[in-house]
Amino acid sequence: MALEEQVIGFLAYSLIQDQLDILHIAIASKHQGCGYGRRLLNFLLTEIELPVGTEVFLEVRISNTPARHLYQSLGFNEIGIRKNYYRYANHTEDAIQMVLTLV
Repeated sequence: MALEEQVIGFLAYSLIQDQLDILHIAIASKHQGCGYGRRLLNFLLTEIELPVGTEVFLEVRISNTPARHLYQSLGFNEIGIRKNYYRYANHTEDAIQMVLTLV
């Protein structure tokens, strides 16, 4: 996603048959909270011709409340926790696994 010829965000995904995995979504910090993440996700979910019944999976840091609220507002449901999914130099963090089934 670009704004005034400057990249402010991106989304990476993998699609195999009827399963789409959102691998990474990022928006530059000064542009967070402006709706760009929602626009990226809406583009992915509406503009790419995905078959009915496609399951869309993602993981989100347990502490990332704004992202969790965004995903829930788009219809994603929490289905599990991945312990120590995110690994940093001096700590780890659990991830919440979420899914959305397209109808």
